[in-house]
Amino acid sequence: LNAGIMMPPLSISEDGLEAQFQTNHLGHFVLVNEVLPLLNEGARVVAVSSVAHRFSSQDELWTAEKLNDRQTYNKLRWYGWSKLCNILFSRELHRRYDVHAVAVHPGAVRGNLLRFVPAPWFVVRAF
Repeated sequence: LNAGIMMPPLSISEDGLEAQFQTNHLGHFVLVNEVLPLLNEGARVVAVSSVAHRFSSQDELWTAEKLNDRQTYNKLRWYGWSKLCNILFSRELHRRYDVHAVAVHPGAVRGNLLRFVPAPWFVVRAF
């Protein structure tokens, strides 16, 4: 599972959800739940997460209202939250079903994903 956007300006999708969270986590969640009945025993699911999950809020669970709040939008925290959700989803998938599910940090790769990141490449590469 690897589709994502990183730290874009706030954007609300047509169905009313913050686009970064919807792209980075909810899309994966819906896809896996659709194909779950087709997965054989011992199937593998690999979700691409990020060490940036550590930038998510440590003291609260977020609601759709919080994610969509223009006044408190923080690109990095919202990105971290989406990646933390990938990790938690993988853990639960592994725990509840006979599926080998893991979440991995791929390292930094120069590409279009970083187009909204204002930091210089040597800083980004550290993650």
